Amino acid sequence: MTGTKSRYAYTEGMIYDDECSCGLYSNCTTQATFVDENSSKTTPVKGLKIGCTPSESFRLSTLECFYDQSCLNLIENYTNYHNSSTPLSTISSRFPENATIDELIKNLFNEQWFNQSNYSSYYEQCSPLLCSYTNIERLNIFYTITLFLALQGGLTIILDWICPKLVRIVSAVNRYRKRQRTSIHPDNSLEISSDSSVIHNTTLNVEITTTNNITSEGIIISPIRRYSNIISIIVLLTVLIVGVIIFSIYYAQH
Repeated sequence: MTGTKSRYAYTEGMIYDDECSCGLYSNCTTQATFVDENSSKTTPVKGLKIGCTPSESFRLSTLECFYDQSCLNLIENYTNYHNSSTPLSTISSRFPENATIDELIKNLFNEQWFNQSNYSSYYEQCSPLLCSYTNIERLNIFYTITLFLALQGGLTIILDWICPKLVRIVSAVNRYRKRQRTSIHPDNSLEISSDSSVIHNTTLNVEITTTNNITSEGIIISPIRRYSNIISIIVLLTVLIVGVIIFSIYYAQH
């Protein structure tokens, strides 16, 4: 087998103004010139650029040459153009002479916009059945505070009306449960003796004992009822406060 030699063409990126290399950047440009064939003399063309790509050179060029009659004559001379050209006028344009073609492209080469709005003609032509729009409002801290205070005032009125009724209902339920727990069942298993005084004393002792038991049980149940009412009110207020906080956060996010 005979060895084959690989060949390649050595290329190097052009370097233009400010040491800008086409090997690294595509928007490198420099001043465009005409080169005299006989003397290799270069003549710069005002406003025109050459660079890595024709599109970038065109976009970064200006129309300064087309505002100058001598520059137009230079172009006509080198391009063998025999018809006379009239330079552009700066009075009739809102763009300066050194405006790049890229700026003109961004402005659509338009000197002036005329806006005439005729909504009746627009609706007659489109004939829409329904028109709607969406208005997105940002969160306003003052509106949120006002809304929260309004909710607080409304809840205060509602709680002033609801809480007493709830406390009465809870108290009634506790009283009903207390009656169920403290019902007294008489004990008839009294031992009858022949001595009437013994029976009287025994009966008296039973009555006294029963009265003492009821009194002590009432003393025990009364604090329990108070604690139950307090716990019920605390739970109710906690639930309402948590509900207000959750509603405020949800409304603020939306």
